[in-house]
Amino acid sequence: MRIFPSLRLLWGGLLVWSLACGGEDDSAPPPAKNLTPKKTGGAGGVSGKGGSSGENQGGSSAAGGSSGDGGSSGNNAGGSSGNNAGGSSGNNAGGSSGNNAGGSSGNNAGGSSGNNAGGSSGSSAWGASGSAGSGGVVTGKCNSEADCGVFPDRPLCNPDTKFCVACLGSSDCTKNPDEKVCEPTSGLCIECQKDADCSGHANGPHCDVEAGRCTCKSNSECAGSPKGQLCDVDRLRRCSECLSAFDCKNPQKPGCDLENVCFRGDFCAPDDIGEGGDDGPLGASDITPPEGDPFEDPPPWFRTLDERRICDLPVEETDWYRFTVKNRDSYEISLSWQDASADLDLIVLDGAGNLYGYNYHGRPARVQLTYLPAGTYYAFVYRSSSFDKLSKATTPYAITAKRMPEAGKCSSKADCASTFAFQLYRGTCDAAVGVCRPISGNGQLGEGAHCDDDKDCSSGFCSYQPFTRNAHERSFCTRLCDEQSPCPSSQRCATYLLNEMCVDACEVDDECNASTSSVPPEGKNWAYLTCNKASGNCE
Repeated sequence: MRIFPSLRLLWGGLLVWSLACGGEDDSAPPPAKNLTPKKTGGAGGVSGKGGSSGENQGGSSAAGGSSGDGGSSGNNAGGSSGNNAGGSSGNNAGGSSGNNAGGSSGNNAGGSSGNNAGGSSGSSAWGASGSAGSGGVVTGKCNSEADCGVFPDRPLCNPDTKFCVACLGSSDCTKNPDEKVCEPTSGLCIECQKDADCSGHANGPHCDVEAGRCTCKSNSECAGSPKGQLCDVDRLRRCSECLSAFDCKNPQKPGCDLENVCFRGDFCAPDDIGEGGDDGPLGASDITPPEGDPFEDPPPWFRTLDERRICDLPVEETDWYRFTVKNRDSYEISLSWQDASADLDLIVLDGAGNLYGYNYHGRPARVQLTYLPAGTYYAFVYRSSSFDKLSKATTPYAITAKRMPEAGKCSSKADCASTFAFQLYRGTCDAAVGVCRPISGNGQLGEGAHCDDDKDCSSGFCSYQPFTRNAHERSFCTRLCDEQSPCPSSQRCATYLLNEMCVDACEVDDECNASTSSVPPEGKNWAYLTCNKASGNCE
């Protein structure tokens, strides 16, 4: 399994989009700021690749990872903090802060406190260091508190169940200031069982009863919270210091980690001179090409920074770069490295953190952007790895920014759709300036209106799929469909998407959606579904 830092680190909202090929895409990221790739995992976006966030299954809002990559926070499928099997919360790859990898609180699968085979690991807040009984079974049984001495986090004997527990009443919950309520069934200290328990809580005033944790719904509910003034409404639903790296204003802590805390990740060894300070846009290295005559030899419109290095520990480790653009500029950002066993990914955003393009499988990895509005743009690099290969050892690479010869002004939305391999569609041609801008539908556009994002449409569904041909003709606000609600004859019900919706019939393969989590065939940019020309369906 590959893991990726949350694009919420930016990115946030590191949304990841719903691009399902008979299932959920576990790679893509992963937007309040739209910082994650849009339609590659679960509808609405995924924060990072390789996991999910909030209470979503498979992916949801920033491009690429989750709260605790490979697991999730909250009450998510695949495991979570609380009483879910094998999952975790927090920022530890493959495990969790609070829950131990492979073992958790209560009587959960994977080995935990209680009577589960295999024992449980550690002595963290929700799990326990167990003692092996006969056959390596952790019993946790007791007749008195003296029997619970080997369980530092479950020192009390429940007289009814005869199991060691953390608490018999809320007065026993004193170790963690956030967890002051005793859950009677599991004997665990949790944050809440009802909204009243969350009054004045640092994580928010509302109780998620299933997860036993306090949450927020808006920034205003986080005013004065020591955890931060921002509510991560798309993912954790907790008061937070940062939702993306753009929120981190301290140069000593320029990145935003998976627990929404600003950090400095200078763990790589050996590393380049920018390490630590370049974990977010605040410390991004400038790769803007110099000005000059484009016909000089050598041409002046390149800038390459070589001898750069990247690792994947912590999993949020990123290197950020910035470049300055004039109206109508076209750019190619490319990333090259020699180690064929390493997988480096490249993401490009504008100065507000909106995702403009990305490349997950190329070597070299390239993102070409056209008809750009003037401003500062950012590219960031990260290394994706499996859990068993996380390492402080670095991969050397070089990054190049190339300003392309001016292509003139865009004249229609067709120009905005012509370059689509690694560039996301921006469906408005501002003909007066000659640049392509995102459509600003603000959820007001009705069915059939042109769109480039689900947020444009009153239905919440836009038929646009990233990196597909003819987006200017095929992207419109649409609706869900099934046998009882069929599509118009000219359209097809896209059963291959996570949400079945009406789309135009396809004519070629790259009008079908790209599976960004799948390694593409040789010579292809992405792994596309196949267009059945007879039926007009993607398969």
